[in-house]
Amino acid sequence: MSYKQFFILAFLSVHFANANNVSEVDDFIIKKGWFLASQVGLFSSLGGFSDTQTQIISNEFIIREKRALSRLAPQVGLLLGYDLGGIFSLGLKLEQGYVAGAARIADIAESPTHYALTLVNFILLGNWNFYKRFSLMGTFGIGGVFMTPRMSDKISNIGANICGSFGLRYDTLLSGLFVGVELSSNWSLISDTGIDKIPGIISFSLIPKIGYVF
Repeated sequence: MSYKQFFILAFLSVHFANANNVSEVDDFIIKKGWFLASQVGLFSSLGGFSDTQTQIISNEFIIREKRALSRLAPQVGLLLGYDLGGIFSLGLKLEQGYVAGAARIADIAESPTHYALTLVNFILLGNWNFYKRFSLMGTFGIGGVFMTPRMSDKISNIGANICGSFGLRYDTLLSGLFVGVELSSNWSLISDTGIDKIPGIISFSLIPKIGYVF
């Protein structure tokens, strides 16, 4: 065999091997079953009062400046779910978001300017595969919330929670592994935490996520 024939044969071998790989990619099927996803993102709440004390009236009574949003702070979470078939899944979502610089009470010094919200929600998840390995995701859920530290010894730090999210998912070529990003919101109905006639605490998070289907 001449060198010219050898290189032609090698080229054709690589070409057909790549063609087979492309076919396998195009025929990719999204894996279904139990899945686990972790998330680390940014968290912020709607409304609140800054830690800047514009006027001190007594040791217990102050006036704070009003804020539209809290400062961006970390949020972490974990989602365990199961595909029901088709586009829907059920899951249990555990997450914690940190609220920075946005106290819920303006005129009481003991109301913490920084606090955490621990959220536990049962969710219904929709996953629509619209192009090859790309899918749109949406969730809706209900559950509970725990606020630490509490605003006051006289006010409960436990309440109900309603959550929802919308995002994009990409199923990688590594079997079962997917990544994504979602915009999530929570409405935490904790007694006496409302501001401007809106009950509870409304929060938002932007979350990159990574998960695995077993």
